[in-house]
Amino acid sequence: RAQVILLESNSKLVGASLRIYVLHNTTMMMPTAESPTLLVSKSSAKEQGHPARDPNFWDELYKAAGDSNSGIEWNAASGHPMLLHHKDLLIPSGSVLVPLCGKSVDLAVLHKAAGQVVGIEFSEVAAMSFFQERQLSFERLPLPGGNVLEFRGTGAAHGIRILQGDFFDVTPAMLGGHFSAAYDCRAMVALPPELHERYAKKLVSLLKPDASILLIATEYVPSEWSGPPFKLDSLDVHAAYSSTSAEILKLSERSLVEQGVVLQNVDYIVPQDVQGRMTFFKEVALAIKLG
Repeated sequence: RAQVILLESNSKLVGASLRIYVLHNTTMMMPTAESPTLLVSKSSAKEQGHPARDPNFWDELYKAAGDSNSGIEWNAASGHPMLLHHKDLLIPSGSVLVPLCGKSVDLAVLHKAAGQVVGIEFSEVAAMSFFQERQLSFERLPLPGGNVLEFRGTGAAHGIRILQGDFFDVTPAMLGGHFSAAYDCRAMVALPPELHERYAKKLVSLLKPDASILLIATEYVPSEWSGPPFKLDSLDVHAAYSSTSAEILKLSERSLVEQGVVLQNVDYIVPQDVQGRMTFFKEVALAIKLG
């Protein structure tokens, strides 16, 4: 959930002046006035000098999502269907890394299937909410070597960890080593294309040389919509991972549009005027094998 935010150029978090997209099996939206907009991603916020560089900014959004009067809607109460279908790609590793995880239910799915899962999330509220909304116990621990906290599940949640901080600040030492598997859903597609290569290099640095990645990409005609989520096809993925010797295979796809209308059970908010002209809009599951 990685998260992408679309907001007014004055950057004020007020009333109907803000529209927010958080894309990791959770989506939220507030009404917006017609105005110039600026698109930034959480993980590039430091470089952009945007108010979103402050974790408190995102914490306030997650807090608002828990207010029934806020106008913010959350979706996807169950695991992503492509994860449920292809999770065997990740299970043998015994532990799965989930970048930009938000408070996604996919963490619980992977915990049940693999036994251990580690998410990375910018918002402290989101990290806490994952455990609190499921009535799971956890410990909140500072990690040495950076401004990163660890939310460590206990009891029934043993094996679930969420590192709260900037994705680009996380190191293998903080994670407890390199991972054999990663699940990328609503992460890479939420970042502007100019950050894709940097994101891929960072993710690879947290993985073992022969690791596997399950990536859920989104494809549509760019001239019909600019997202977010951003268009990410196999060529884009190959380009982002070009500095590695990764093998990238298409596993499956699913259409998100029926007769020009985005399906109701899809975790994206697509403007009505865009829906009417979309030729296609689909998710594609890709297997990335490093080595």
